[in-house]
Amino acid sequence: MEKTKIACLSKRKVIKRNDQFELILRRYPTSHLAVGVNSPQEVALAEQLLALKETAPDLFIECVLAYETVANDWDEPLRDRFFSVMERCDKETMLQTQFTADSLNKMEEYLKKDADIIFVF
Repeated sequence: MEKTKIACLSKRKVIKRNDQFELILRRYPTSHLAVGVNSPQEVALAEQLLALKETAPDLFIECVLAYETVANDWDEPLRDRFFSVMERCDKETMLQTQFTADSLNKMEEYLKKDADIIFVF
């Protein structure tokens, strides 16, 4: 069975667990979830998605970095959470090694490309 690719985009400052998202996952139980991890909010979203994987082990979670050094200036507790997310995801995709003015736009385009569903928080 082919996986449904769901792009998860964070547009809010605070992300709360969303029942609608869980309904979508029940509808597409073997989903490929692609999520950016380029801000504290996106790290929190990735943590929530990884928690969902405990009840839906067929989920495939891809974490997408806009550039390699994204977490360098974060405080240590947030960096620890970031690295924990990166260790637990199924696939890590880094789009660039260095920050550029358009790196976040490129990441968003990557997330949208080939997505069957785009879920914006």
